[in-house]
Amino acid sequence: METGRYEIAVDCISRALESRPRAPDYHYNLGLACLSQGKNTDAEKRFRAATELKPSYAEAHNNLANVLKEQGKSEEASKHYRIALDVYPNHPGANSNLATLLEELGDNDEALIYYTKTVQTEPEVAEARFNLANILRKLGKLHEAVDEYTKATALGLESADLYFNLGVTFQQLEQYDAAIDSYEEALRIEPHRVSALNDLGQSLVKLSRWQDAIMYFERAVTLDPDCVESRLNLGRALFLSERYESAFEIFRAAIALKPDSAEAHSALGSALRDLRQFTAATESFRRAISIQPDLIVAHIGLGAALKEQGLIDEALASIRQTLEIKPDREGHSSLIHIMHCHPDFDAAAILEEARKWNDSHARSLSVRQASYYNDRSPERRLKIGYLSPNLRRHPVGYFLDPVFAAHNKEEFEIIVYSSVERPDELTDRFITHADQWRDVLNVDDESLAEIVNEDRVDILVELDGHTHGNRLLTIARRPAPIQLCGGGHIGTTGVDGVDYLITDQFQTPVGSDIFYSENLLRLPDGYVCYAPPDYAPAVSGLPARDRGYVTFGCYNNIWKITNQVVQLWAEVLKALPDSKIRLQTHALDDSGTQNRICDLFESHGIESSRIELQGFVRHASLLRNYGLIDIALDPFPYSGGLTTCEALWMGVPVITLSGETFAGRHSTSHLSNVGLREFIAETQDDYITVSTDLARDLDRLETIRASLRERMTASPLCDGVRYTRNLEAAFRDLWRKWCGEF
Repeated sequence: METGRYEIAVDCISRALESRPRAPDYHYNLGLACLSQGKNTDAEKRFRAATELKPSYAEAHNNLANVLKEQGKSEEASKHYRIALDVYPNHPGANSNLATLLEELGDNDEALIYYTKTVQTEPEVAEARFNLANILRKLGKLHEAVDEYTKATALGLESADLYFNLGVTFQQLEQYDAAIDSYEEALRIEPHRVSALNDLGQSLVKLSRWQDAIMYFERAVTLDPDCVESRLNLGRALFLSERYESAFEIFRAAIALKPDSAEAHSALGSALRDLRQFTAATESFRRAISIQPDLIVAHIGLGAALKEQGLIDEALASIRQTLEIKPDREGHSSLIHIMHCHPDFDAAAILEEARKWNDSHARSLSVRQASYYNDRSPERRLKIGYLSPNLRRHPVGYFLDPVFAAHNKEEFEIIVYSSVERPDELTDRFITHADQWRDVLNVDDESLAEIVNEDRVDILVELDGHTHGNRLLTIARRPAPIQLCGGGHIGTTGVDGVDYLITDQFQTPVGSDIFYSENLLRLPDGYVCYAPPDYAPAVSGLPARDRGYVTFGCYNNIWKITNQVVQLWAEVLKALPDSKIRLQTHALDDSGTQNRICDLFESHGIESSRIELQGFVRHASLLRNYGLIDIALDPFPYSGGLTTCEALWMGVPVITLSGETFAGRHSTSHLSNVGLREFIAETQDDYITVSTDLARDLDRLETIRASLRERMTASPLCDGVRYTRNLEAAFRDLWRKWCGEF
């Protein structure tokens, strides 16, 4: 209605009021006319008069409440909405308006009541369904929210907001395919909606569709170049697709836009870490923490970067600080992992911390015991389930490869629950050998436990222990009758749900059981077996013959090479003044780490000219580089695992100092199974003696080098069939025992 007509209406109603001043309808209609002119104060006056003259006037109370709400008088507005509803309980406007007010005030539970009443009153009104869906989503009633959003669309509501909110709900439910469809609908209606582009990209990332995600994030950045969130999302997607240099540049651009963005500095730190620039990464993480002290992702990144540099004490302190902010299970597992390579922690201390992990994260889950419907026939074909994120080119993958190839499929059905983020050709081989392969990367621990239980797995093997991406919280829920940890574990888990730990007599000698929460399942030979890659080069000649001096070496991670290790190695080098040492690992791409290692050796009397350092190379090249060393020196208290097997395969004997922890005895097990116990030292003095005696006998060293591959091939360590039969026999014995308990 034109302004002039409103003025005429006001004039007419005002004159009518002069003759009937106590007519509530006249006051109400005049209030509506004033409201239409934007004269809210006059409208309030008239609506109040109408309610005073007629206290049961629901429409007047509702409109008075609307005016009061606009004026910020929320409490009084709520009062008049409620009066309107007392008079007319099914008043759709009052129900909806009160619900909206309550939602704005943060009272979502009561808002839900009135949104629900609105829908009950007007079930065919799409907007009412939409509003109800929104409050259900806020309250975490996600499945109900999806139902209401779907009903709103069925009633004809075509809204970018609706599809966007539906996408968010599906994303929260981890139904990423459905989320993607919803976001695409929102973008069909509103193509330039940056929030939808960003959230669509996030769902694509969850499905590992990084290239598609990058495309949407790039569109978001183009539409809003100043949006730091879009740039960070783009950088993270580039990072996940291993385009680290590009991610690095995007994060730098984000910091240029917003220098005080803690998230941007933390993201830059992650990119630098994967570019193996650990010193610079540490600086970025520290900068992020200085801006936002409780930014947990920066604390986690800092701890990891410090560890990669071998700064174990600093890394330990950082992880403890992280746990004070967020005592989550991943960080707690990281603490347990780093304790294995710190000389201050013995097996008892590690067990104590593992039990704390169980008490904090797992014990409450074990109360909810699963029901088992497994056929208890002791000799039937068994279902063996394997859980791991590392069935790829990773130590777990290398150790399990020969097992999967050798499993007796007539006796055992193999079901794999894989959380591999970046599958490779080794993953493809595992898929070929599995009877069932389930990709559970985006499945949470509780849902995964339900899947395992529904599959009626008989024996479940968690392959990773307290390493990144473990599924110990699935195990804690006891989805299978018999549960083990083995393969890539580093020691006791401390978890009640782990019945057995796969080990051997060398890893866990008699008397060590007290340091494990699990029953120890000692296999007859080794706790793992090794199958060398087909691209491993031939064994080279002895380098010392050409060089005229012995070269010691170690290709283990820098975080295993502590001050105590360098001090002992320095004694070996001092005993052979012409000898040198060669270290190679990815962390040595970082100049700061190189300098620290050189300084550490120099502090123990070994000049840098006797030290050769090299960083990352591809695996085939790393194996070839064993042709540059004569003797491998094993670190402690965390010894080499796969690294020891690779050195032996390339003809290089490994000298180890046998420890008391599980991680401290990997090489002890491997050397024992190859029949090389003479290279296992029980004391540091023995370590020096064994190393120097071998280095002084080039004929013996040359003979060992030439024969080691053949010897290893004939040993239990490389006999995948023998290992697997032993493992299967153990599985069958455990099953028979379980069946006999019922």
